[in-house]
Amino acid sequence: MREPSASPSPQRLLTSFLTDLLKNLSKVAEDWATLRVRACVDQRSAVRLSGPVCPKCPISYLHTRVHTYLNLRHCDEDIEIDLLPYRPNNRTVYKQYASLSEIKTEIHINHISDDIGFFIIQVHSFIENLTLSYNSSILLHSHVTGTNIGLIYNEGNSKANFYIFRGVQYNKEVPILLVVTVYDYLDPLPGGCNLSLDNKLAPYQIISYTDDYIGVESQPPSTFGLSCDEDKIEVDMYHMFLREYDNNIQSYFDGIEKMLTVETIQLNGKKVRPAEGYYKYHRLYSAYRGTGEVFAVIATYNNRSSAYVSAVSYGCDLMDWDKCIAPVTDYWKYISALMVLLGTVISFVGHKFFRLTLFIMGFVFGIFFTYLAVSYDGHIELNEKIVTSVIIGFFYGVIWIFIWWKYGVPLLSVHLTFILAGILFASTIFYAGLALKHLLKATAGSWEQWLGGNERTDSLAREGSELELVGPEPLVAISRALSDLVVFTNNVNFWLTFTSLVIVCLIILVPSTMHGHIFACSFLGAFACVVVLNYYLGGNLQYIIINTLRRATVKDFNVAIVDPPFQLAGNRSRGRKMACTLRCGYFAVVGYVLQLRDQRGKPPFPPNRSGIILANLTNSPSERSPLLQSESVSVPYNV
Repeated sequence: MREPSASPSPQRLLTSFLTDLLKNLSKVAEDWATLRVRACVDQRSAVRLSGPVCPKCPISYLHTRVHTYLNLRHCDEDIEIDLLPYRPNNRTVYKQYASLSEIKTEIHINHISDDIGFFIIQVHSFIENLTLSYNSSILLHSHVTGTNIGLIYNEGNSKANFYIFRGVQYNKEVPILLVVTVYDYLDPLPGGCNLSLDNKLAPYQIISYTDDYIGVESQPPSTFGLSCDEDKIEVDMYHMFLREYDNNIQSYFDGIEKMLTVETIQLNGKKVRPAEGYYKYHRLYSAYRGTGEVFAVIATYNNRSSAYVSAVSYGCDLMDWDKCIAPVTDYWKYISALMVLLGTVISFVGHKFFRLTLFIMGFVFGIFFTYLAVSYDGHIELNEKIVTSVIIGFFYGVIWIFIWWKYGVPLLSVHLTFILAGILFASTIFYAGLALKHLLKATAGSWEQWLGGNERTDSLAREGSELELVGPEPLVAISRALSDLVVFTNNVNFWLTFTSLVIVCLIILVPSTMHGHIFACSFLGAFACVVVLNYYLGGNLQYIIINTLRRATVKDFNVAIVDPPFQLAGNRSRGRKMACTLRCGYFAVVGYVLQLRDQRGKPPFPPNRSGIILANLTNSPSERSPLLQSESVSVPYNV
């Protein structure tokens, strides 16, 4: 019979436990080291996986909709790029993400093929400025600094080294998109005829912005066998909007990826009108604060094309995002609240409270034109302009009430309402050419059958881009925002057309004064309410009026690209814009119907005080008046 085995001693249990623990730790360390080595060898940077490998893996803050960027930029080796599979006529773009934590990172580019005439190395970051240099130290004329930067290499060697330097560090690590695009010897050299920037070859764009516009500066291209004095290379500018009021880093990088090569730029971007002279390489775009905009340039010569480094601007400081999506100053907050209140009153009971509406219209008219007048003096601050405009606008409102009190002529008194409605109508026409484009697309299939012949295909649609449109050239031209047509870069043409549209509005509204006044009140009030709501929800309908003010007050705004970020279908942001647009029309129609119903059985316009007094004086009893008089008070016919 076997004797029961003695229980293990505590010392043996502790030894066994420590042995198992060391084995597990060793296995975990081996697995982690294998993962890091594989990542460093394969990518030399960061890998893009469908999710974290383990809960303890160091994950960077690049969270995407589907993917998670694993921060593996802790490798001791620098970034290695192998261009062996990349050829100008085959695979032309090398892309990878990295997360930089060191002050200086070295990039080694190997196996540069002999048939690669030159390549452009690009580095894109979200907020933090980086410096890309040819040398291991920052030397004059050999580096570029920014968030969307790039350099050209055309030395003909099989290897090349570049260096990335970090300046002001906002975070411990900075995520970047590293891109290399390869080209043939005969392809145009972006920025090859640089005369003003620091580097001899400048394939990048310089972005600047003000409250009114975004400036995009690039340098002329060059090509083999053509001097810089010969202006024979065609240069086309493109732009693409990101989602409105979206500062998500993934949306930022996705937008850049859509505008890296000639093919993707033409596919996703929208070509802007050409320019001559100084503005050929110094383009201005109307600023839509908080809406990211990707800018690209394509140089073409003898059916060969190359793309500049794409650049992005939000028209504001991303470090202070709240100011990008909210009213700039406290004055604008007060104005927004006042617009909602007055817009509601005017839209639904504007005609009923006729004298109040006259004061509001005079007040708004005075603010609008006083602001235009004082804006011509560039030394006046914004707050001073607003205060001055409000004070003078108040006097305008009082004067307009007095005119009604004194003369009581409805046709004269409602003219301010008609003029303001005409200005809003004309501004909408010049702003909303993009909406017309979608309407044309709906019937594009029939143009070929009816008219045939002169057709073209516009940019294809993807997120943030335009829809395909095939149709006659004149109709495609009209479909753009009207202010972006070349003919309207001339201020005389623009303002004559603008004034004509206002007069057309007056001609339509004046014959039926009461109905015209009710409709104009509903239209203006609905727009005032919806534009404030749209502003806070994330939209750009307020720029219908802002762009008109800019055209009248901002120097050289006539050459700016106004093309607004408004589309009828697509992502959630566009759905909100479409909903706000439909809501504006709904408010206008409902306000018009309610005011017409309230007006049944009433005189078209209320009597003015001066007319009543005059009637009483006219009908006052005299020695020849009958002793029995009617109690009714006659009102002059003109009130």
